Amino acid sequence: HGLVVFDVNTLTTYGGFFSDLLVDPSPDEVLVWTGRTAPEPQASTVASATLAAYRRGPEGAWDRIDVTHRQRHYTRAEIRAALAARLEEVAVYGQGLDGRPEPGLDEHAHTKAVYLARHAR
Repeated sequence: HGLVVFDVNTLTTYGGFFSDLLVDPSPDEVLVWTGRTAPEPQASTVASATLAAYRRGPEGAWDRIDVTHRQRHYTRAEIRAALAARLEEVAVYGQGLDGRPEPGLDEHAHTKAVYLARHAR
């Protein structure tokens, strides 16, 4: 009867990273992240972004691969309801880009919500 630990993205992540345009060039590869989500998403939104990866081939031509990322935001109430089937929430922490967990969760300050749950007694 151990603990389950999992994380979910917050509205801050979906309104930031999933709405940004980022380009990471190098001589033989270029990554382009195109966020397609509103900068101020609502709870339970479906966030979307496309990653285009370009790689220069041996003869100088560029190959391209596109990958679309879709993720849904889940509110704390939705997560608690899903856990209630067999698990109970032990704690929830907010996490920023520095990776340090902090007690409590602020959807507009933290980039991740980290949940700890255990088998319901």
